[in-house]
Formats: sequence, structure tokens, C-alpha cells
Amino acid sequence: MIGTQTGKVVGYSVRNKTCRICSNASKSGTVPKPHDCRQNWNGSAKAMEQDMIVEMVKEKVDEGIHTAAIVGDDDASAISKLHQTVDQKIEKRSDKNHIKKNLTNSLYLLKRTYPTLSHRVIRYIQKCWAYMVSQNKDNPEGVAVGLDAMWKHPFGDHTHCSEWCQHKKDPHKLYRQLPFGKCLTDKNLQKALADIFSKYKSHCQKISKLGSTQANESLNNTIASKAPKKNHYSGSGSLWFRVSAAVAQKNIGHNYVSKVNTRTGLSPGAYTKKLALLRDLQHRKRKALDRTRAAKRRRLELKAKRLQKNACQETREGITYSSEIDISGENRDVTEIPPPILFPTREPVQLSQEYVPVYFDLETTGLARTSHITQIAAAAGEERFSCFVFPKKPISPQSTNVTGISIKDGNMYHNGRKVDASSISTAVDMLLNFFEKFHKRVILVGHNVESFDSPILMYALDSCNKLDCFSNIVEGFIDTLKLFRMERPGLSSYRQEFLCENLAGIGYEAHDARSDVVSLQSLICYLNIDVLNANASCRSASFTTTSAVDFYKYSNVVQTNLPSLQPLLNHKIISCPIAKKIAGSGLQYKHLELAFTRDPVEGIYSLFSEQSGKSVRVTKSKKVIAKLVNYFASMRES
Repeated sequence: MIGTQTGKVVGYSVRNKTCRICSNASKSGTVPKPHDCRQNWNGSAKAMEQDMIVEMVKEKVDEGIHTAAIVGDDDASAISKLHQTVDQKIEKRSDKNHIKKNLTNSLYLLKRTYPTLSHRVIRYIQKCWAYMVSQNKDNPEGVAVGLDAMWKHPFGDHTHCSEWCQHKKDPHKLYRQLPFGKCLTDKNLQKALADIFSKYKSHCQKISKLGSTQANESLNNTIASKAPKKNHYSGSGSLWFRVSAAVAQKNIGHNYVSKVNTRTGLSPGAYTKKLALLRDLQHRKRKALDRTRAAKRRRLELKAKRLQKNACQETREGITYSSEIDISGENRDVTEIPPPILFPTREPVQLSQEYVPVYFDLETTGLARTSHITQIAAAAGEERFSCFVFPKKPISPQSTNVTGISIKDGNMYHNGRKVDASSISTAVDMLLNFFEKFHKRVILVGHNVESFDSPILMYALDSCNKLDCFSNIVEGFIDTLKLFRMERPGLSSYRQEFLCENLAGIGYEAHDARSDVVSLQSLICYLNIDVLNANASCRSASFTTTSAVDFYKYSNVVQTNLPSLQPLLNHKIISCPIAKKIAGSGLQYKHLELAFTRDPVEGIYSLFSEQSGKSVRVTKSKKVIAKLVNYFASMRES
């Protein structure tokens, strides 16, 4: 029994149904020896609580202390026993957390019938309940009005709302914590909620005077640490001593051990006193911090994150645990929606002189990132490499006009001249052999290499199963387009031909891979730019081979999943950028449909808002999610 003002234990009691000495004597058929018998209860375990409450209150009466009210849950009939045996005037006050827990259980029971009563809606009703109780302390009339507002306010009816309700002033204001910011519309659900809250109407006086047993729960944790339930201590005096130790720690602090030692004639212990002082200081500091506004806000944020994470995981996994789920005879949906795929990031290369810069360029069959290579060229110092590649895709007329490369009668021609061409596998092997000549890890330097050359090169390497081999030789890339934009801001154009002509007076045959790499190398040398210099510009223009591979794999996921989302694009439910984000996160149309089936209100929201790295999986946009929900709802109706 803990005082509400002091937070100290003012009375405690223990009930034992057994005594170890008596039990052993009974087993052996002998008379127990004289002992301090600890068995003090023969009734049921359920009746222990009320008996101890009556005993502790009576003790206070004998000491001349009147108990005005007791705060506790509503699971025991202790107040009736107190009125019958001690004092009719003792008031019973309910525990606010216990009342809230019972309300929550009722709401989750209702959720089975009304799917629109989602986890998010239940949390909102819980929050409204907590505000209503706090604002109407010692005001039964206010509680009666607030109970009506509880089932009207979420449905857009604000006739019973007080000044706290912002919707009363602005009916069009969005509900921040309801799905899509809109009020609920299910009239059957509203009637069911009205029935739940009407049951509390006869207890307005009690609700206006709710107390808290949080201090008792804290004491229970302390007792459990000294008397774990998995061990049997109640057969002897051990349980009494352990409970007494917990009470002493609650009232005095951790230095109770030193005081007990002193009382019994033992040394208080220098280390024991020091440790107790440290523990008490830590406890006071933690308690003071926990009461600050920032700490409370942090707890709410962590709770919201935890609940959101659980909602996301339950949406992806489906029903995995439920009462008698395995004997219900139904075929359960066990399809698991894949977890989010992290969007890759461009990691800069840690540039140093231990690498060798190799200038390179590609010519291709088109501008698509899955185009085939028609020419590869590379240059490093005086070393040169150039190879024509016979593509397996036809060369587009636009590419032929630009590069001069064409295919006719099974032969490759460059500007009308027949050239020898290798397969892509042979060409890649020759390129890797060229890199190995330098006996150092390579940094590939190219113009517009980030958005064009590297994705096409990754595609070619993957088709030849050479990605790992390439990664072992090449450390990363430097994009000279990005480099010149940082080093020479304000130019009218950053095409390689323009830069060579205007910055170094170099003219050359553009879109011939060999000429491109030689001219780029000459431009960098003329301007005396050290591409391996670890300054801000060079680092920002570089990216590792690992990140290039990650982007390539991510684009493959997008290309795999995007076709399934075509119905949503055709009906203009989502935009192309959103479709690519959905596809890139590992989701297909069937996954969105499954999420909606599992939770028609918040399934898609939970899926899209799942944490993925530093951002969400897809989006938290209520507009985007609402259009998807409406689409799948209409598909279900049709």
C-alpha cells in the first residue's frame, strides 16, 4: 500500500499457502518441530488481495490513521470487504491505466467486425480518451459530455466537443492522426462505439476521480528482481525478507543494506555505501530526466515508431499467430510480402596516388541503359586500347548517324570502312587484360560516365559474368562532366567537344571512342588537373564500383517489377516516378493487392511508410495512398 502524496510504502503484507517445515513433516508422517511457521493462508489465491488490503487498512486504523480512498484496478472486490468490515466511508478510485486497458481490449474486439477500426484509429481513440480524462478531473459533467464526443468527434460531429477541438472552428481541417486525414464514415461502427462509451455514462463520477497504481507496478518490478517467480521462496521466511528488502529500497534507497548492517552490528561497508550512493544518484537523475517534456516526447516518438514497425511487419507477414489458428480448417494466407530494398547511394572514392587513372569511353546501339556496346576504348599514359564489338541488338539509325558504326551482311563498318569486331565476352576479357598491365587498381575516367557509360558497362559485364572480376580490378569512376561543372562553372555547354575546343583548342572526331578518350586525356593534361587529387571536386565527381553495381542491380529490380504496375499507370492512379519507387522497393501489383486485402484501411499505408534506411519505403503521401485504396476498393466491389 503506497501513499499517493509521498510515493512511499505505508503498509505491506505477504500471504503464504505453504510452509516447508510443515510440508516435510507431513510427508514423513511426523510432528513438525517448533518453528516460525510462515503459512498464513488457506483460501484461494484470488482472495489474497482483498484480505491483505483489509489487514493493511485495519492496521492504519489501529494507529489512528484514517484511509480516505484506495486506488486500484477493478478486478477485486476489496472495496466491498472494506465497507463491510472497516469503514463505509472509504472511497474506491479506479486506476486510469487499467480503465484505458479495458477500453482498448473492447476496441480490438470490435476491430474483428469492423476492419476500418484499424490500429491507427484505435490509437487515436486512446489518445482522445486520455485527453478527455485529464481535462475533466473532478468534473463528472464534463466527463459525460466528453463520452459523447468520443464517438462523435472522429466521425466529424463536433456538437459535444469543447474549445480544445480545432475542427469546431475549422470543419475542413484535416485529422492528422486518422487515415488520409479524413473523418470516419462507417455509421455501423459509430453506433458500436456509441454502445461502448454509453456503458461508461453511469461511472462519470468514478472516471472524473481516476488515480494511478504506477508506483505499485514499479515496486512489483523491484520485488520480482529479489524474488523471481520462477523460484519458490514462499515455503520459508525468505519471501518475507525479500519483500521487506524491496520495500526498504523503495522507501530509503539502495543504502538500506548499509543501514541493516549497522543495525545488526556489522560494518556498513565502504564499497557498499559508495555503490548505494551511486545507484541512488543514478535513480534520481533518471527519474528527473524522465519527467521532462523532452523525455516524454521522446517516449511517444519511440512508441509510435515501434507500433508503426509492428504494423508494417504484420502487413507483410499476414496472420502468423492467433487463437486456434491452426485448427480452424481454413487455408491461411501465408504469402510474405518482400522487405524493402534500400535505395543505393553514390559513395565517393577515397582518391590517392596509389591508383592509376584510365580514360575510357563506349559507343552503343542506342541511348537505353540496356543498349549493347559497339566500341570500347581506353587510354592511360602512352598505352591505348580500342576494340569494336559486334552487338546482338540492331544499331538504331540515330546511333549510326552519330557514331558511323553500322552492320551490313554480317560485317561491321565504321564510317564505311570494314572493321574487325569481337564478341562482347572477348572484348571484356581484352579490356580487363589491359587494366591488369598497370599492376594497380584502376580509376576509370570518362565524360558523362555516371548516367550513361557505367550502367551500360555494368549490363555488359553482368551478361558475361564478369562483375566480380571487374570489381577486383577497378576501384571506381570519375565523371569529368560533373568535375568540369564544379571546376568551370558558368560555361554555356559542357559537351566534351565544346570543352576541348574552347578550353584547350583541341579539335577531334567526336563519337569515335578512341578519339574521345585521347582528347579527354589531352584536355585534362592541358588544364593540369590531377584527377586523383582528393579535393572536394574530384571526390564529388567520383563514385565507387560497388555503388555502380548497386545502382545497376536496383535498376534491374525496377525493370522486373515495373510491368506489373502498368494497370495503375494506365488508370493514372500513380505517376511514373512513384511507380518506379514502388518497383524499386521490391513491390509488385500483387503485393499492393495483398496488403489491401489484409488491411483495407492501412495496409498500403503501412507498407509504403515502412522505414527503409533514412527514409520511408515509398511515400507517406495521403493523396497517393488514398487513390490506391479507392482503386482497390472499387476493384473489389466490381
